[in-house]
Amino acid sequence: MIRFVLLPLLALLVLAGTYVLLETESPGVKAYLAGEYDVALKELPLEAEKGFDEAQYLLGLMYWQSKGVVKDPDLAVKWMTLAAEQGHAEAQRTLGGFYQLGDGVPQNDRIATQWYRLAAGQGDAGAQYRLGKSYAEGWENGTPNPKAALKWYTLSAEQGFGAAQNELGVIYQHGQNVPKDLGLALKWYTLAAEQGVEGAQEHVLSLSNNADRVPIETELAKTENPESKTATNSDGKTEIGNDPAEQGANSLEEGELDGTTLLYIGLLFESGEAVHKDIDTAMRYYKLSSDTGHADAQNHLGRIYEEGKLVPQDLKLAVKYYKLAAAQGHERGREGLDRLEKTEPYPTEVAGVKSQGENNLTQEQHFKQAVKLFEGSDYDAALETLLPLAEQGHKLAQYNVGVLYRDALGTDRDYKAAVKWFKLAADQNDANAQFNLGNMYRDGYGVEQNHETAVALYRLAAAQGHTRGQYMLGVFYTDGVSVPQDYSEALKWFRLAADQKSSYAQVALGQLYRDGFGVSQDRDKAIAFFQLAADQGDEEGKRQLALLLATQSSDAKDAAKSRVIGSAALKVGLNAFEKGDYFEAMEKLYPLAENGEMEAQFALGQMYRKGLGVDKDSGEALKWTGLAADQGHQEAQYYMGLTYHFGFGLKKDPQKAVEWYKIAADQGHAGAKKNLSRLTAIESPPKKDVEVASIPKPKRKPDAIPPGTQTSGGKDTTGTKDTGGVGQAPHEMLRDAFEREDYAQVYALSFPLAQKGNPAAQYLIGNLYYRGEGVPKNYTQALEWYIRSAKQGYLKAEVELSHIYFQGKVVPEDFSKAYKWGLQAAVKGSSDAQYLVGGLKQFGQGTSKDPKAAVKWYKLSAVQGDPFSQESLGRMYLRGDGVSKDTTRGYMWLSLAAAQGNKIAREYRDKTKSTLTSSEITAAENMVRDCMAQNYQGC
Repeated sequence: MIRFVLLPLLALLVLAGTYVLLETESPGVKAYLAGEYDVALKELPLEAEKGFDEAQYLLGLMYWQSKGVVKDPDLAVKWMTLAAEQGHAEAQRTLGGFYQLGDGVPQNDRIATQWYRLAAGQGDAGAQYRLGKSYAEGWENGTPNPKAALKWYTLSAEQGFGAAQNELGVIYQHGQNVPKDLGLALKWYTLAAEQGVEGAQEHVLSLSNNADRVPIETELAKTENPESKTATNSDGKTEIGNDPAEQGANSLEEGELDGTTLLYIGLLFESGEAVHKDIDTAMRYYKLSSDTGHADAQNHLGRIYEEGKLVPQDLKLAVKYYKLAAAQGHERGREGLDRLEKTEPYPTEVAGVKSQGENNLTQEQHFKQAVKLFEGSDYDAALETLLPLAEQGHKLAQYNVGVLYRDALGTDRDYKAAVKWFKLAADQNDANAQFNLGNMYRDGYGVEQNHETAVALYRLAAAQGHTRGQYMLGVFYTDGVSVPQDYSEALKWFRLAADQKSSYAQVALGQLYRDGFGVSQDRDKAIAFFQLAADQGDEEGKRQLALLLATQSSDAKDAAKSRVIGSAALKVGLNAFEKGDYFEAMEKLYPLAENGEMEAQFALGQMYRKGLGVDKDSGEALKWTGLAADQGHQEAQYYMGLTYHFGFGLKKDPQKAVEWYKIAADQGHAGAKKNLSRLTAIESPPKKDVEVASIPKPKRKPDAIPPGTQTSGGKDTTGTKDTGGVGQAPHEMLRDAFEREDYAQVYALSFPLAQKGNPAAQYLIGNLYYRGEGVPKNYTQALEWYIRSAKQGYLKAEVELSHIYFQGKVVPEDFSKAYKWGLQAAVKGSSDAQYLVGGLKQFGQGTSKDPKAAVKWYKLSAVQGDPFSQESLGRMYLRGDGVSKDTTRGYMWLSLAAAQGNKIAREYRDKTKSTLTSSEITAAENMVRDCMAQNYQGC
């Protein structure tokens, strides 16, 4: 969801506190709060001139946020300063934000800190947080003060300020100038997660990877602790806690946590890494998470009850939880259900059974005996009975032997053996075997991944009326995987499956009619299909139905009529928007947007972003676009990516841009895919062998000094061979110039070397022109000098050119040239260039698409420790893209990347972990430890 933490800094600074209104009746304040900005603009100046600080503050906001007036930073600063000087806390905090960002005033962290300090002293939580950041990062005098930072973070956090709570979690988790206390860390992370602070839930999970074990009493209250209190509240929800006076104590009200956080806490207790291992507590949290509808928790519970390792095996409970997960479209949940449900895998009706002695049983009687053994969970005996039948060609026995090998029932898991027996049964035209063999080819288990073969097998099963085979064909045609994307063909197969009461297919049909893919958009039909799925208990069907009804009807007693009215109003509003009649568009769309209609929300976001019929307002644009994006609006998700990518109305945030692009790309948005590949290829941090990884940034290191700048003794103190053969400028002078940041002097000393052909000096001159340091910024000159240096084979210049041509900011985007220069650097061992070349090869940009070559380049970079290459390599192993599918090895690479702070890798690793058995996780984690011990060599 879009929360305050995603808003621009200054918006956060305003929203962090509430208006402190005087008891005086103020027409201006009343008008402002009612949104009547024309009236407020008449009244507030009169009150502000009389010295009313609230009026001054609100008037400053109006000029800053363009509310009823054209944005005027000078007037915003004027009125905000007058209010701040009178002690208005919100004005002081906001004015601090102006100085921090340089909005309407020269950027000045020292003055910003002074204003934050005044507001913080009055108890303003947002200012206390910003003051804590100032002390933590040394804004005021360049010297961090962790003790003061801790004080202000704590004051802010105790008032419920989520960002401060998250900072405290980091401090206590890592012991940053305080004793390490994982109990306090979990407390603050959990409180932050309850408010939806981005990253807080991930931090809770990160504790499970901490090797330090601490007593449970300092983490969460343990039931056996005599000082702990376990009770049931009036809502029947369990509450746990311990003595609040005890240092490190924490109290979690489980009902206030969302499903993801509850799942993470369960994993924490199951792993026993950061807290005392406690399976009972882990199970309680898993069930609480499941009760919120969290599909991963439901699937995890299904696996736990199926395997019977943590708790006694209970296949009925396993089926229950797998069903809950599968109903939400959870693939592993569906597969677990397939394994355990008796109706399809094991026929219970066998004809021709006669009462005979044990030694004179027919094939069918032996098979029926095997079915009973299976139903009694005696898998060893079932396999022993089925194998002779399978070897004799009994196709149902062959299919079920495949199931036992696939699911490690009565034997070790053996995907190759499962494929063998599925294939024998499929060759006899067994639809279940064809479908399950299709799954093996789809996922690359026991065979090399091959989607074309999977589709062919699904088609054979579907032709026999196999419901899930029909559904999977619909999925492949919808996604355009290994077959041309064809919504008409997808509709055909989804309808056949839906006619057999497949709730998955009914949901899929509802989505196609809702979005108008392959059919005319028809919300009534969409509602009808979602209703059919919901009537079968399908959770995704229920969710989609509720969402669709909520976006079209504000009166539950007359839903059908409201749908017609809402649909008509939306159509009129969107038509007005397209025609440029923004007044009517706003009139029609705003009520619909407030009721949750995502198309209306997206249109409003565009109007505020572009100033169409309204004043431009980046905050409102972000709000409405974010609401639409949260509901799955593909274009809105793409625009959220653009907003954070290019900083439309807020500070750039490449990580958030990647997250939104990824969501849109997963829905097939071409622009999002392109920008995602671009960002993930260029956002790796600078390497030690690359001075600037993407957009050049100043690096104050001696290795930026060109070789050849020798001391009077003739020794090359850079440690680099003098490739230029010229020693005109003393090394010490350049070093001193760098340390003084006297780039005019750096330029004067380096330029003669560059003219004489020193490639390092040429590269340095390119950097100075690129950044505008010591010389006016000139991208043309920068490019010329980079090319001169690169043509002499200078590694850093080659890397720089590859990024410049890839980004397309200084010159037109040219992937062919990006590949050319990147390849030259990659073969010399630059991990940064290897990563970029891997991305170009993976997506076929500027070169032929070659996943195997992509794997090669990613691995060369990954073994040098590049977390982005490690992430990409891990994902390719998971998919079997360019390499044989290997989930364990994929998990290893993702873990290595996550350990270096790669958030996307952490996300994929955690999802993968829930699909692995305990033994597979142990094996993967051993691989991680071995790889790190070898410094990534031999991985």
